[in-house]
Amino acid sequence: MTAWQRKSWLALAAVVLGMASCGEKRGSSTSTGSARPRPDDVVVQVGAFDFTDRELNEFVPYARKWDKTVAPAFARRVSLSDYWLTKRVVASLLPAKQLQSIQERATRLAEAVAQAGGTVDALRHLGKQFGLEEGDTYIQPINKFAIDIARATFETPVGSATGAIHSAAGSTIIGVVDEINRGGFPARKVISVFFDYSKKKMTRTEIREATNQLRKAPAWIHPYYRKQLASLFDNLQSQPLRPLKTQ
Repeated sequence: MTAWQRKSWLALAAVVLGMASCGEKRGSSTSTGSARPRPDDVVVQVGAFDFTDRELNEFVPYARKWDKTVAPAFARRVSLSDYWLTKRVVASLLPAKQLQSIQERATRLAEAVAQAGGTVDALRHLGKQFGLEEGDTYIQPINKFAIDIARATFETPVGSATGAIHSAAGSTIIGVVDEINRGGFPARKVISVFFDYSKKKMTRTEIREATNQLRKAPAWIHPYYRKQLASLFDNLQSQPLRPLKTQ
């Protein structure tokens, strides 16, 4: 996997140590008195992009499964800042046909692997022509992979391959080769095929600059999450940027 694909989530592991968890229930209220939104409600608008409650909370269970000290609010900030914003920026910088073509290539390979048994051996055989990489180290649940790739890696049975994971930097298929115990936590060895969205089309610097500009654009946050996420944006608005549509 490329260094760009392995967008670090190690910061989460370092910062959350010792943080108190804060359990929340859907329908509960914050100090502002705002009821928690429904899963498909838009809760963040920044620039031309909308993000739903479902997206904002997608990776909270995974983070807390492996470290109960991870505060849900912190997991939301990390996933919005380091994953969702970047994913939307990359998609906006690439021609739609190019993005679709790359994702379709990954999906076709994943389907072929599934039809061949969905095993590591099937991925190793069929993925060779697409630059299959053999991992030589064992990774743990909080690791250097993008959040969605890390989750798929540890939710897939050993010996099996994932489907196509359309992440922020590209589309990936993972094969879980082996698992050992390391310090009381599972560690897994994987193989992978990575379809890079940005190859020869845009640089990491361009992506980073575009993401930083997005943070300066007008933004609105649902009152329920406003205190948790306000520090991510420089131009926060009190009213929605456009009509709130259920996604």
